[in-house]
Amino acid sequence: MPVATKTPLNALDPAIAACAHYFGVDTSNISTIAIEYQEFKDAWHDQSVIAAKEATRALAQQFGGVGKTWGCLCMLVVH
Repeated sequence: MPVATKTPLNALDPAIAACAHYFGVDTSNISTIAIEYQEFKDAWHDQSVIAAKEATRALAQQFGGVGKTWGCLCMLVVH
């Protein structure tokens, strides 16, 4: 099943967005970084892991600026 068709099956992101305001997080500040294709355990999965690590580093650098104040909720989900 292509990733685009699995999107409606994702219950975690909408659940996090629904309660984000309890943590002082604006839903426009929620980012999703996913590792996909675990079921294949092939080059697609390996590339997804690499891309997720790069995206995580880039997002972390955004939080690292001096004088920035962020309301953030960070969650790591491992299947």
